[in-house]
Amino acid sequence: MRKQTLKNSRRLVGRRTYTAGELILILKIHRQTLRTWRKLGLAPIFTESRPWLYLGRNVKTFLKEQFTTCRCKLGPGEFYCLRCKVPRGAVPGSSQVVLSGKKLGGGKLAAMMMGECKKCGCKMCRAASIESQVTKKEGASTKEVQED
Repeated sequence: MRKQTLKNSRRLVGRRTYTAGELILILKIHRQTLRTWRKLGLAPIFTESRPWLYLGRNVKTFLKEQFTTCRCKLGPGEFYCLRCKVPRGAVPGSSQVVLSGKKLGGGKLAAMMMGECKKCGCKMCRAASIESQVTKKEGASTKEVQED
Protein backbone atom coordinates (compact mmCIF):
# COMPACT_ATOMS: atom_id res chain seq x y z
CA MET A 1 0.00 0.00 0.00
CA ARG A 2 1.25 3.44 -0.85
CA LYS A 3 1.91 5.96 1.90
CA GLN A 4 0.06 8.52 -0.21
CA THR A 5 -3.16 6.51 0.16
CA LEU A 6 -2.78 6.51 3.92
CA LYS A 7 -2.12 10.26 3.82
CA ASN A 8 -5.22 10.81 1.67
CA SER A 9 -7.31 8.86 4.18
CA ARG A 10 -7.05 11.90 6.45
CA ARG A 11 -9.56 13.57 4.13
CA LEU A 12 -12.22 11.06 5.16
CA VAL A 13 -14.72 12.06 7.82
CA GLY A 14 -15.43 9.23 10.29
CA ARG A 15 -19.19 9.81 10.57
CA ARG A 16 -19.85 10.30 6.86
CA THR A 17 -20.76 7.61 4.34
CA TYR A 18 -19.04 7.40 0.98
CA THR A 19 -19.90 5.68 -2.28
CA ALA A 20 -17.27 3.71 -4.17
CA GLY A 21 -16.86 6.56 -6.65
CA GLU A 22 -16.30 9.10 -3.90
CA LEU A 23 -13.67 6.89 -2.23
CA ILE A 24 -11.85 6.47 -5.53
CA LEU A 25 -11.70 10.24 -6.03
CA ILE A 26 -10.76 11.13 -2.45
CA LEU A 27 -8.13 8.42 -1.95
CA LYS A 28 -6.84 8.70 -5.56
CA ILE A 29 -6.95 4.95 -6.16
CA HIS A 30 -8.06 2.71 -9.03
CA ARG A 31 -11.46 1.04 -8.85
CA GLN A 32 -9.79 -2.38 -8.93
CA THR A 33 -7.94 -1.42 -5.74
CA LEU A 34 -11.25 -0.84 -4.00
CA ARG A 35 -12.50 -4.22 -5.22
CA THR A 36 -9.36 -5.85 -3.84
CA TRP A 37 -9.86 -4.12 -0.50
CA ARG A 38 -13.43 -5.43 -0.43
CA LYS A 39 -12.07 -8.98 -0.82
CA LEU A 40 -9.54 -8.31 1.95
CA GLY A 41 -12.23 -7.28 4.42
CA LEU A 42 -13.40 -3.71 3.77
CA ALA A 43 -17.13 -4.19 4.11
CA PRO A 44 -19.81 -1.78 2.91
CA ILE A 45 -22.58 -0.83 5.32
CA PHE A 46 -25.40 -2.41 3.27
CA THR A 47 -24.86 -4.90 0.45
CA GLU A 48 -28.55 -5.34 -0.41
CA SER A 49 -28.81 -2.14 -2.44
CA ARG A 50 -26.52 -0.16 -4.69
CA PRO A 51 -24.54 2.05 -4.61
CA TRP A 52 -22.66 0.44 -1.77
CA LEU A 53 -21.91 2.85 1.04
CA TYR A 54 -18.76 2.79 3.17
CA LEU A 55 -18.45 4.42 6.57
CA GLY A 56 -15.43 6.74 6.74
CA ARG A 57 -14.33 5.38 10.13
CA ASN A 58 -14.30 1.80 8.78
CA VAL A 59 -12.23 2.80 5.76
CA LYS A 60 -9.69 4.63 7.93
CA THR A 61 -9.22 1.70 10.33
CA PHE A 62 -8.95 -0.75 7.43
CA LEU A 63 -6.23 1.33 5.77
CA LYS A 64 -4.26 1.70 9.01
CA GLU A 65 -4.42 -2.06 9.63
CA GLN A 66 -3.31 -2.83 6.08
CA PHE A 67 -0.41 -0.40 6.31
CA THR A 68 0.88 -1.76 9.61
CA THR A 69 0.57 -5.44 8.65
CA CYS A 70 2.72 -5.08 5.53
CA ARG A 71 5.67 -3.72 7.51
CA CYS A 72 8.15 -5.80 9.47
CA LYS A 73 10.76 -4.77 12.01
CA LEU A 74 14.37 -5.58 11.20
CA GLY A 75 16.97 -6.14 13.85
CA PRO A 76 20.55 -4.91 13.65
CA GLY A 77 22.38 -6.62 10.81
CA GLU A 78 19.17 -8.04 9.32
CA PHE A 79 17.94 -7.52 5.78
CA TYR A 80 14.61 -8.18 4.07
CA CYS A 81 15.13 -10.83 1.39
CA LEU A 82 12.86 -10.13 -1.57
CA ARG A 83 13.10 -13.69 -2.84
CA CYS A 84 12.37 -15.42 0.49
CA LYS A 85 9.99 -12.63 1.64
CA VAL A 86 11.25 -12.77 5.23
CA PRO A 87 13.89 -10.93 7.29
CA ARG A 88 17.21 -12.77 7.15
CA GLY A 89 20.80 -12.33 8.22
CA ALA A 90 23.63 -12.05 5.75
CA VAL A 91 26.23 -14.72 4.99
CA PRO A 92 29.21 -14.08 7.30
CA GLY A 93 31.84 -12.03 5.49
CA SER A 94 29.51 -10.95 2.67
CA SER A 95 28.13 -7.83 4.32
CA GLN A 96 29.51 -4.41 3.56
CA VAL A 97 28.58 -0.84 4.42
CA VAL A 98 28.65 1.95 1.85
CA LEU A 99 28.77 5.42 3.38
CA SER A 100 27.02 7.91 1.10
CA GLY A 101 27.81 11.14 2.94
CA LYS A 102 24.18 12.24 2.74
CA LYS A 103 22.30 13.27 5.86
CA LEU A 104 18.99 11.89 7.08
CA GLY A 105 16.51 13.60 9.38
CA GLY A 106 18.07 14.73 12.63
CA GLY A 107 21.47 15.22 10.98
CA LYS A 108 22.41 11.52 11.03
CA LEU A 109 24.67 10.25 8.27
CA ALA A 110 23.12 7.76 5.84
CA ALA A 111 24.67 4.45 4.81
CA MET A 112 23.67 1.52 2.60
CA MET A 113 24.19 -1.97 4.03
CA MET A 114 24.59 -4.83 1.54
CA GLY A 115 24.95 -8.59 1.90
CA GLU A 116 23.88 -12.01 0.60
CA CYS A 117 20.94 -14.02 1.95
CA LYS A 118 21.92 -17.03 4.08
CA LYS A 119 19.21 -19.21 2.56
CA CYS A 120 18.91 -18.36 -1.15
CA GLY A 121 22.10 -16.37 -1.81
CA CYS A 122 20.43 -13.36 -3.47
CA LYS A 123 21.80 -9.86 -2.91
CA MET A 124 20.07 -7.79 -0.23
CA CYS A 125 20.48 -4.14 0.68
CA ARG A 126 19.16 -1.86 3.35
CA ALA A 127 19.35 1.87 4.01
CA ALA A 128 20.28 2.80 7.56
CA SER A 129 21.75 5.56 9.65
CA ILE A 130 25.26 5.02 10.89
CA GLU A 131 24.34 5.59 14.53
CA SER A 132 21.40 3.17 14.63
CA GLN A 133 22.39 0.14 12.57
CA VAL A 134 25.85 0.27 11.10
CA THR A 135 27.71 0.60 14.39
CA LYS A 136 25.88 -2.45 15.78
CA LYS A 137 26.90 -4.67 12.85
CA GLU A 138 30.29 -6.28 13.34
CA GLY A 139 32.59 -7.64 10.66
CA ALA A 140 31.28 -5.53 7.81
CA SER A 141 33.70 -3.96 5.38
CA THR A 142 33.20 -0.24 4.80
CA LYS A 143 33.40 1.80 1.56
CA GLU A 144 33.21 5.55 1.21
CA VAL A 145 31.24 6.91 -1.75
CA GLN A 146 32.14 10.35 -3.04
CA GLU A 147 29.30 12.62 -4.20
CA ASP A 148 29.80 14.36 -7.57
